[in-house]
Amino acid sequence: MRKMLLILTMLLVPALAGAQGMMHHMMKNVKDERRVLNIPAKMKTMQKKMMRQHMATLASIVSLVAEGKLDEAGSLTKEKLGTNPEDIKRCSRMAKMAGEPDFLKFGMAMHEKADELAEHAKKGHRDKTLKSLAELINSCNACHERFRH
Repeated sequence: MRKMLLILTMLLVPALAGAQGMMHHMMKNVKDERRVLNIPAKMKTMQKKMMRQHMATLASIVSLVAEGKLDEAGSLTKEKLGTNPEDIKRCSRMAKMAGEPDFLKFGMAMHEKADELAEHAKKGHRDKTLKSLAELINSCNACHERFRH
């Protein structure tokens, strides 16, 4: 039995590695159909840094919700991701630079979903908080599916 398992493993591992290599090669030839955001390199760097900060904030929110600290999760969400006049101005400037009006819609959708998440968390509604969190992440994904730098 052990011998048979060893033989199967020895046959399957190279086959799987070959399949993975072939898939990786095939992906290199796939054309990226997303719209290019025509913004200056310095702004691209700043925006990417901001998106990484958003991801770190999302990780903290998930941890707080998992620990049952919904009020803290709500405060953090509102402070770091919620809608505020500064973010509205920043998103508007980016959309104008990029020449993509939809870019503003996607950005604001994320901030508005964050407001909803914060509200549910502050009220102690764990399930609604998690649903809003999933929708917030989906709004990020929708933007990344449409645009690239």
